[in-house]
Amino acid sequence: MVAPSRVRTDSAGSASALWRLGDDPGVQHVAALIPQLTDTFLTFTATAVESDSTAKPAAPTEPAASEPVRVARRTFAVGGSFVCALGGRNLSCRGADDQGQSQNRRSTAFVALAAGVSHACALTAAGEALCWGANESGQIGDGSRTDRPDPVVVATSVRFDMLAAGVSHTCGLAAGGRALCWGKNINGQLGDGSREDHLTPQPVSGGRDFDALVAGWNYTCGLSDRGDAYCWGLNDHGQLGDGTQLDRLTPTRVPGTFESLVAGNAHTCGIRRGEVLCWGDNAFGQLGDGSTRDHARPEPVKGLPRPATELAAGAVSTCALLSDGTAYCWGQNLHGELGDGTHENRSTPSPVAGNLEFRSIFAGGALACGFTDAGAQYCWGLNQSGQLGDGTRVSRSVPTRVGG
Repeated sequence: MVAPSRVRTDSAGSASALWRLGDDPGVQHVAALIPQLTDTFLTFTATAVESDSTAKPAAPTEPAASEPVRVARRTFAVGGSFVCALGGRNLSCRGADDQGQSQNRRSTAFVALAAGVSHACALTAAGEALCWGANESGQIGDGSRTDRPDPVVVATSVRFDMLAAGVSHTCGLAAGGRALCWGKNINGQLGDGSREDHLTPQPVSGGRDFDALVAGWNYTCGLSDRGDAYCWGLNDHGQLGDGTQLDRLTPTRVPGTFESLVAGNAHTCGIRRGEVLCWGDNAFGQLGDGSTRDHARPEPVKGLPRPATELAAGAVSTCALLSDGTAYCWGQNLHGELGDGTHENRSTPSPVAGNLEFRSIFAGGALACGFTDAGAQYCWGLNQSGQLGDGTRVSRSVPTRVGG
């Protein structure tokens, strides 16, 4: 028995719960779902000892051990005009397929996904990376510039923990935190100190270890285990957050610390103790500060009624999942990607219609999707290629049940 059965983080971002081990001696397991992260679990292992069955049960105490800890990887990804998901033995994709990015495939091996604008990648349980779709700049990583309608193995012996994909580049995080990137590099988005494309993975310069990577369209950011953020690549709108508009060929520090990051076309956002801060391109209000002025350093988003627990970035829009499960979006709304029932751009957060509570949110291109606690999937925004999954090609300005 776990008490309480549902836990929310406190103001410092910490959460705790107590559980009572069963009566049988030996190794026992407790699995905890993090609702804001789809298919993400922490598994705790503890050892029970035999007890006197006649004794009054003791109050729950903290577990004697909390190892190993396993964080499952995300299994849903939104690309430019397509969506991919893992379920059972199937990799299913929907939407645009002009370069092979949306082929449905049966696989027993994939455990994680990443989607760029027109290409996608997946990881096997062993950490091997495979990619498919557009490959004009080598973003598939197989040593060629040939589009691949079927997954091909990335040409490296490195095993990855996660992947991130932009327009024409891809990056991976190796075990231990080392970052490697491949594909287009004209703006330095590969972070190796050059502007030369690489058709296979190359190490990011600087020797820093990261816990997470995100890819904008032509830039990349990494987040360390201490919350330090570094970005590199195109910086024409200040999306690297270093106070300039100069491209950076190697990782450059963003002021402050963050718990998470997301990246759109040319804007970046992060969460800091429940507060959302954004920087970069703001032509459509995607920074959420009430203006349409670009910002080269992190600036607070205005008008969120509660702390944010998760973010998602479209090309020129942003969404936040709040502590009560509600979602708010801001930025461009041409196709209804803000989900508020209108097509009006918003420079401050607007609540997503439908009175839905989500456990996780995702965005890409001009669409967004959310999962409820019951596992129902809703999407909204551009649907010209059927990427919303409602069986039509009609764009939606309010959340629409996938397959419903």
